[in-house]
Amino acid sequence: MTPAQRSRRIRQCNARLDTLEAERRAILAELHPIETEHSRSLGYSFPPLRGKALIDVMDRELARAAA
Repeated sequence: MTPAQRSRRIRQCNARLDTLEAERRAILAELHPIETEHSRSLGYSFPPLRGKALIDVMDRELARAAA
């Protein structure tokens, strides 16, 4: 593969990545109100914790229980 071909391929991949990232952001934007509505229907006043935030809270609770 010549440097020009590689450069062209990298530009194509970057363009596809940008497209996919835009799609991901659009899906997340659509999901947020649905998730909030679902959480409220379950009685939460805010969406449940997920990911790193959930892990941090669990770690704090374990540390408090161990103390």
